[in-house]
Amino acid sequence: MYELLKSADRRHGGFGGAPKFPHPMDVRVLLRCWKRFDTSTPAAQSSRGADEALDVLTLTLDKMARGGIYDHLGGGFHRYSTDARWLVPHFEKMLYDNALLVPAYLELGQVLRIDESTEPLPFVVVRETLDYVLREMQQSEGGF
Repeated sequence: MYELLKSADRRHGGFGGAPKFPHPMDVRVLLRCWKRFDTSTPAAQSSRGADEALDVLTLTLDKMARGGIYDHLGGGFHRYSTDARWLVPHFEKMLYDNALLVPAYLELGQVLRIDESTEPLPFVVVRETLDYVLREMQQSEGGF
């Protein structure tokens, strides 16, 4: 976890500079670390890394969802961003990227869900990404 946190871009989210790839498995590792070290208990209050992990993964997924790497018209994620701010996408979409990003956003949405009357951005991203995958990547026989 600490190695991931050291390489985190605290301004734009993600890890490292341009080109910037999503790294969905790294984000999910940070989420697991945050869940494991529940900082609400007195014994774990010293685990500042857990709060940092949540901050980094939330920033990363939020910047990606609001940036150009995410297709705001058709749904789904482009392969990577050519810049460090997630604004300029490399215009190709891969099934494996979208398939790995869906659970990351789903889990973040479950963590952030506070107000039942609104749909948090992570859930919107999940729905739109799955709609894209089924509409554009599924073969007529049902496979991918």
